Amino acid sequence: MAIVLEPGPALGLNIIQSRVPSLLEEAGKDLAFGKMVSAGADVSKPQPIYNASLQDVLDNKLLAGARLTGWQYLILNGDTVRATAELVFAPGDLAEWQYSVLHQPPAMLVEGAIQAAEGLPQFQQHEYQLRILRAPELHLYAVWLHRPDDEWLIPAAPTTSPLEPKRPYTETQLTEALRPFAVSRSVPEVKEEQ
Repeated sequence: MAIVLEPGPALGLNIIQSRVPSLLEEAGKDLAFGKMVSAGADVSKPQPIYNASLQDVLDNKLLAGARLTGWQYLILNGDTVRATAELVFAPGDLAEWQYSVLHQPPAMLVEGAIQAAEGLPQFQQHEYQLRILRAPELHLYAVWLHRPDDEWLIPAAPTTSPLEPKRPYTETQLTEALRPFAVSRSVPEVKEEQ
C-alpha cells in the first residue's frame, strides 16, 4: 500500500519545526520522550484532521459531513513515532493557525492502524490518501484511507463498542455500527423532579 499525504498549509511545517524543541522540552516533563530534545527529532509531512459529528452519523453523512479542522505532524526519532503536534484553525478564523501541545498516544494509534492496514490484501494494489477522522461525541479516532469511490476507516484503540480497533470498515459499516450509540447520545436526558 502506498500512502499519499495531502499538502498541508504552506507555512505549517516551518511553524511546527521551529517549535518542536520547546514543545518537546515542555512535554518531556511529563512524557517519556523528553530525552529526544538532545538527540534531535524529525517532523513528518502533515496528515489532515477531519472532524465529524454525532449528527453526521445520524444523517448517514459521516464522511460527507466531516470538516477539515487541522493538520497532524508526527514527531519522529529515527523511524520511531514518538508524538504528534497539531496545527489547527484558530476559532472563527480559517486564515489563522494555532499549534497545540504534543500528544504521544495519538501517534501510536496512527502508527498501529497503518501497520494493520499494510498487512491486508485489499490495500496492496492502490494508493490511498491518509487522513485522520475524529468524532469526539462518539469517542471515535480513526485512520481514514481515501481514494475515489474507495473509502476505509480503521478505528484506533480504545474505541466505541462494538467497533474493533485496527479493523478496516467501509463508511456504511462504520455508520451502521455507530448508529445505536449515536441515537442513545442524541436523546436528551430527562431529569427527575424532586
